[in-house]
Amino acid sequence: MDENNKISIKENKTDNKQNNQKNNFFLHLSKLSKKKLLIIIVALIVLIPISNGWHEQVLGYFLNADIASNSVLKYRELDNNSVEITNHALDWESENFTIPSKVIIGRKCYTVTSIGKFAFYNCEKLKHIKIPSTVTNIGEGAFLNCTQLTTIDMSENIKSIGSHAFKLCEELTSIKIPEGVTIIRQKTFEYCHKLKVAELPESLTIIEKEAFVGTDLAKIEIPSKVDSIGSYAFGGCENLKEIKIHYGVTNIGDTSFCGCGGLETIEIPSTVTRIGNYAFYNCSHLSKIDIPSSVTRIGESAFLGCICLTKIDIPSNVTSIRKYTFYGCKYLITVTLHEGLKTIDKRAFRECSWISTIKLPSTLTKIGEDAFYQCTSLKNITIPNSVTSIEDYAFYGCKNLDIIIDNSEINIEIDSYRAFSGCKSYKFRNEYKVEL
Repeated sequence: MDENNKISIKENKTDNKQNNQKNNFFLHLSKLSKKKLLIIIVALIVLIPISNGWHEQVLGYFLNADIASNSVLKYRELDNNSVEITNHALDWESENFTIPSKVIIGRKCYTVTSIGKFAFYNCEKLKHIKIPSTVTNIGEGAFLNCTQLTTIDMSENIKSIGSHAFKLCEELTSIKIPEGVTIIRQKTFEYCHKLKVAELPESLTIIEKEAFVGTDLAKIEIPSKVDSIGSYAFGGCENLKEIKIHYGVTNIGDTSFCGCGGLETIEIPSTVTRIGNYAFYNCSHLSKIDIPSSVTRIGESAFLGCICLTKIDIPSNVTSIRKYTFYGCKYLITVTLHEGLKTIDKRAFRECSWISTIKLPSTLTKIGEDAFYQCTSLKNITIPNSVTSIEDYAFYGCKNLDIIIDNSEINIEIDSYRAFSGCKSYKFRNEYKVEL
């Protein structure tokens, strides 16, 4: 055998040996558990410098994580273990999107725990979003102006939702706020015009101003731990027909339900002490409301323009009926006032043209300007001797009204001509009757 053949045979033996070793290696490798294999790969990545982000791809695959360098999302490190989504690609195209629970940045894996301020702002093509269980915070304006967003699969672990978070999500139809959220901040769902259903958690304590303004809600239940309903919180919800406020709520804020033209009924619990200014302004279909005895203050213009309201009983703890409170409630027939009331301010019952009788309590001291202006159905009223001031035009235009003033003219601050102008007659105690 010549020398060349000997060399060839030797090379073949060497190649076979190497192939056998390689096959044995991969056979052994295939028998390793995924966990052990992952440990080996991670060790290699840490120990051996590798270019072009290969280590990120490997980690991402085995940890089922997003790769920051190739992602449509931008991240910010919060601490050694967690990150927040801060922004998105300018050329956003996704309609359906699942937020990753983990992300690889460099050679490290982080947990996604927060959706930052304006993170998905103006993603106008986004229709469905799924938020993983690792996320606990949704920041201010996070989904602002996502005009096509229709459904949100929200993590039950979310504890905080920022102001304006879903403002102008015009296609959103329903939302369930997770248990654990304590505050719905201002303008969170403002102008979500198709939002018909909102489930509020028992953990909720505050609904801030304008939270649901301009939505299409038909019904809302306010949980018992809510202490305060902010100004204009449900303002302009024209199709809101039913409101149930659970026991525990103490304050109905200014303009809370202002402009809810479709509202027909509302249950107010005995824990409420304050009804704010303009609280039910222009609730034009509200026909009945029972104000509990716990209420001590009814704000000005609280029921202004509630034209279908037919009956009202003012609790004894209310000392003042403030200006414009029932102005324009033209179908209001029955008004019950209790001892303890001291003042009826200007225009309080102006143009309540269906009131036929009203009994003024003996604690009353002042009847304000235009208080009963153009209450044309009023027929008889006795003003108690406790009243020391009747302001201009207080009973102006009450053309069917006979007034008896249980006092002498010298004891009351009054311009009788302007106060009773257009009335049928008035008479001071023990004095002659004046026909007008």
